[in-house]
Amino acid sequence: TAVMPSMYRHLAHWPGFLALLHVYLATLHADGRLEAMMQQILSTSAAKAEHLAGGLAEPETTLPADSEARVRQALETFIDGPLVKMVAIVACIRAAM
Repeated sequence: TAVMPSMYRHLAHWPGFLALLHVYLATLHADGRLEAMMQQILSTSAAKAEHLAGGLAEPETTLPADSEARVRQALETFIDGPLVKMVAIVACIRAAM
């Protein structure tokens, strides 16, 4: 199933700002800067997550292999898609403000 981002609904209270933001983000998307930012975020966050994971306790139980694969796929889909895009776009919004 697709994930529906809601961030833009919150910004709909300021349609003028949302229109300007669209132009700004479309430019960043068209020239590849948004994608590059997203890849940098994924790289940085993966390194931080690896560091943090070392301090976590081992689980007392494990998921069945098929369940673990589905959970991993769901997390990867969310992290590599809407989550990283939201982080990048929010950073752009902050910079634009």
